[in-house]
Amino acid sequence: MKKLFFDLDGVIRDLHSMIKGWNPQYWDDPLPNGESIFDYFKRNPSHLIYAEPTEYYNIIPKETTIVTCQAKDWIPYTARWVKIYLPKANVIYVDNPEEKFNYLDKDYLIIEDYPKFKDYSKVILIDRPWNKKVKGCLRISKPEELRQFIKDFYNE
Repeated sequence: MKKLFFDLDGVIRDLHSMIKGWNPQYWDDPLPNGESIFDYFKRNPSHLIYAEPTEYYNIIPKETTIVTCQAKDWIPYTARWVKIYLPKANVIYVDNPEEKFNYLDKDYLIIEDYPKFKDYSKVILIDRPWNKKVKGCLRISKPEELRQFIKDFYNE
């Protein structure tokens, strides 16, 4: 049976929406004040609840499975965000991005934006400035493309 999994941050939840005027071009770009986005949310974990959904949110099936890498202290806030926006979603929390592949069987794919995987054969990449250098994968550049991909994936 075929199945799509979805990453959360960068695909469904827009963490950047909480930092006005910050448009990172690379994964590790610092915020305007010089700190990392991870340090920002460590200091302000409740902001995770209030981050806006991305432009892909309305395309995501509401009864989906999310596989997300979250710091342990982020999880309660992320769980609240998911309860608000995707209350029927199943969420799997992992400790590092590579662990996501433990959930991808033969016919499973993941919709992602992370630019540092060793292998992209099971990844459909949401096109973001920080992953422009990733080669050899299918890219989704706009919500209509994701809608069509999901439709084609399940109707093949």
